[in-house]
Amino acid sequence: MFDNFKKLIGIRQKIILGIDVGSASIKAVEISRKNQNFILENYGELDCSLVKKPSIGEADKNIISFTNKQLAEIIKAILRESEMRSKEVVFSIPDFSSFFTTIKLPIMSQEEIPEVIKYEVKPYIPLPVSEITLDWLITEGEISKTSLKILVVAIPNEIIDQYKEIAFLAGLDLKILEPEVFSLSRAVVIGEDREKTVGLVDIGARSATINVLEKGMLKMSHSFNVAGNEIADAIARSLNIEYNEARGLKEKQGLTIGTGKNAEAEKAMIPLVNFILEEVKNTFRDFYEDEGKKPQKIILAGGTVLMPGLKDYFSSEFEQEIAIANPFLGLSYPTALGSALKQTAPSYGVAIGLAIKGLE
Repeated sequence: MFDNFKKLIGIRQKIILGIDVGSASIKAVEISRKNQNFILENYGELDCSLVKKPSIGEADKNIISFTNKQLAEIIKAILRESEMRSKEVVFSIPDFSSFFTTIKLPIMSQEEIPEVIKYEVKPYIPLPVSEITLDWLITEGEISKTSLKILVVAIPNEIIDQYKEIAFLAGLDLKILEPEVFSLSRAVVIGEDREKTVGLVDIGARSATINVLEKGMLKMSHSFNVAGNEIADAIARSLNIEYNEARGLKEKQGLTIGTGKNAEAEKAMIPLVNFILEEVKNTFRDFYEDEGKKPQKIILAGGTVLMPGLKDYFSSEFEQEIAIANPFLGLSYPTALGSALKQTAPSYGVAIGLAIKGLE
């Protein structure tokens, strides 16, 4: 799947890093493989709010609000503190730095597809084709025999170059770059869910992405910039408090019923949570109109879904089963870690999926 974003790996290694550079935190996991079993060797995270950001303009075009050098130093600190020893890494490309579209093509040969795709995607991607790297996946049809439905992913070359530099500065050997939706789905849509139509709702700090997968294959993806940061901002404005205090209220109280300041915080959050819900409903509606199917299950992922009361709020709006993502279920790890891992599980899906990709 999506081979253009890969480097030639050569001999497969038995241990690899998966690093998710998020806007709220940077997460790293180290995973090894023994036969068909994936083993969690180590994991670590650093909250970006604890790191001093560069001056205005210094990192304007960067992945998040840090320079490449700063990001490399943060990654080195995580690896050092967590005692991770692998140098081979797989990085994710954030959804807000990726462009997804689905196109339909008539019957054509393998050789014709690349040039036709370059022409067809122009209206959907706000950058010249010369400034992006394209990859694609045929989701329906057979080459040279039937019409085709193709999922196309475009990544700005500037973003790819940034990740290459970050890996170099961190002393790591970059093996693969992958859009985070594929990493996330690999880690959390597992077991029986890979035979279902699943709605995967990823609510991070900076953006949210709604995905629909059928038998493990991505069919639809929609991203927007309303997520955890905006919810915390709304609380801060409503209560006239500092952002970090508002973030704490969001994470500790969430949508649970409270009084006084807690009630005001909940009142500030509800419109944004409702906006996210409507985006989910609209995406599922679009999928139904296109495919004639509804998701059988909804999986919530990303750090923001740990907000108390959010799962219950979703359950009150959807008839489908609602589950909180736990990517650690697909790994072997010491039993003693179970409780600690469960508390952070939804936010580690991308990093775990990346490492698994590197070991496949």
